[in-house]
Amino acid sequence: MSWTDDLLNFGGDLVDMVGEVGGSAVNAWVTTEVATKQEVAAQPETSQQREPVKGTNADGTPIVQSGKYPANPMNQQIIAGVSNQTLMFAALGIVAVFALRPKG
Repeated sequence: MSWTDDLLNFGGDLVDMVGEVGGSAVNAWVTTEVATKQEVAAQPETSQQREPVKGTNADGTPIVQSGKYPANPMNQQIIAGVSNQTLMFAALGIVAVFALRPKG
Protein backbone atom coordinates (compact mmCIF):
# COMPACT_ATOMS: atom_id res chain seq x y z
CA MET A 1 0.00 0.00 0.00
CA SER A 2 3.00 2.23 -0.31
CA TRP A 3 1.93 3.64 -3.68
CA THR A 4 -1.47 4.68 -2.31
CA ASP A 5 0.20 6.48 0.60
CA ASP A 6 2.47 8.29 -1.86
CA LEU A 7 -0.54 9.26 -3.97
CA LEU A 8 -2.43 10.59 -0.95
CA ASN A 9 0.64 12.53 0.24
CA PHE A 10 1.02 14.09 -3.21
CA GLY A 11 -2.65 15.08 -3.24
CA GLY A 12 -2.36 16.63 0.21
CA ASP A 13 0.73 18.59 -0.83
CA LEU A 14 -1.05 19.77 -3.96
CA VAL A 15 -4.04 20.99 -1.94
CA ASP A 16 -1.70 22.81 0.47
CA MET A 17 0.14 24.46 -2.40
CA VAL A 18 -3.09 25.59 -4.10
CA GLY A 19 -4.35 26.93 -0.78
CA GLU A 20 -1.18 28.91 -0.18
CA VAL A 21 -1.15 30.42 -3.68
CA GLY A 22 -4.86 31.25 -3.50
CA GLY A 23 -4.47 32.75 -0.05
CA SER A 24 -1.57 34.96 -1.11
CA ALA A 25 -3.53 36.15 -4.17
CA VAL A 26 -6.54 37.06 -2.03
CA ASN A 27 -4.33 38.82 0.51
CA ALA A 28 -2.65 40.86 -2.24
CA TRP A 29 -6.04 41.88 -3.68
CA VAL A 30 -7.41 42.86 -0.25
CA THR A 31 -4.28 44.87 0.54
CA THR A 32 -4.56 46.75 -2.76
CA GLU A 33 -8.26 47.53 -2.25
CA VAL A 34 -7.71 48.71 1.32
CA ALA A 35 -4.79 50.93 0.27
CA THR A 36 -6.88 52.45 -2.53
CA LYS A 37 -9.79 53.19 -0.20
CA GLN A 38 -7.47 54.70 2.41
CA GLU A 39 -5.92 56.93 -0.25
CA VAL A 40 -9.34 58.15 -1.38
CA ALA A 41 -10.44 58.74 2.22
CA ALA A 42 -7.26 60.66 3.04
CA GLN A 43 -7.40 62.99 0.02
CA PRO A 44 -10.93 63.12 -1.41
CA GLU A 45 -10.28 66.27 -3.45
CA THR A 46 -7.39 64.59 -5.28
CA SER A 47 -9.48 61.56 -6.14
CA GLN A 48 -12.31 63.82 -7.31
CA GLN A 49 -9.91 65.54 -9.69
CA ARG A 50 -9.01 62.16 -11.22
CA GLU A 51 -12.64 61.15 -11.78
CA PRO A 52 -13.83 61.41 -15.38
CA VAL A 53 -16.30 64.25 -15.82
CA LYS A 54 -19.43 63.17 -17.72
CA GLY A 55 -21.10 66.54 -17.96
CA THR A 56 -22.68 69.14 -15.72
CA ASN A 57 -25.90 69.25 -13.76
CA ALA A 58 -28.41 72.09 -14.06
CA ASP A 59 -26.80 73.83 -11.07
CA GLY A 60 -23.34 73.65 -12.67
CA THR A 61 -21.86 70.83 -10.58
CA PRO A 62 -19.96 68.19 -12.57
CA ILE A 63 -21.46 64.76 -13.14
CA VAL A 64 -18.82 62.17 -12.35
CA GLN A 65 -18.88 58.41 -12.70
CA SER A 66 -18.89 56.54 -9.41
CA GLY A 67 -17.40 53.08 -8.98
CA LYS A 68 -14.85 51.28 -11.11
CA TYR A 69 -13.96 52.63 -14.53
CA PRO A 70 -15.17 51.80 -17.17
CA ALA A 71 -18.74 51.27 -16.03
CA ASN A 72 -19.67 49.20 -19.08
CA PRO A 73 -16.57 47.37 -20.29
CA MET A 74 -16.47 46.12 -23.83
CA ASN A 75 -18.10 42.75 -24.37
CA GLN A 76 -15.39 40.13 -23.92
CA GLN A 77 -17.07 37.25 -25.76
CA ILE A 78 -14.84 35.04 -27.89
CA ILE A 79 -17.63 34.51 -30.46
CA ALA A 80 -20.25 37.27 -30.75
CA GLY A 81 -23.64 36.14 -29.53
CA VAL A 82 -22.36 33.02 -27.73
CA SER A 83 -21.47 33.17 -24.05
CA ASN A 84 -17.97 32.05 -23.16
CA GLN A 85 -19.34 29.50 -20.67
CA THR A 86 -21.44 27.81 -23.36
CA LEU A 87 -18.48 27.80 -25.71
CA MET A 88 -16.21 26.17 -23.11
CA PHE A 89 -18.78 23.48 -22.28
CA ALA A 90 -19.15 22.68 -25.98
CA ALA A 91 -15.37 22.45 -26.39
CA LEU A 92 -15.15 20.20 -23.33
CA GLY A 93 -17.88 17.98 -24.78
CA ILE A 94 -16.07 17.66 -28.10
CA VAL A 95 -12.82 16.77 -26.34
CA ALA A 96 -14.65 14.20 -24.19
CA VAL A 97 -16.21 12.59 -27.28
CA PHE A 98 -12.83 12.18 -28.95
CA ALA A 99 -11.14 11.02 -25.74
CA LEU A 100 -13.78 8.43 -24.87
CA ARG A 101 -14.46 7.02 -28.34
CA PRO A 102 -13.48 3.39 -28.83
CA LYS A 103 -10.10 2.82 -30.40
CA GLY A 104 -10.25 0.81 -33.53
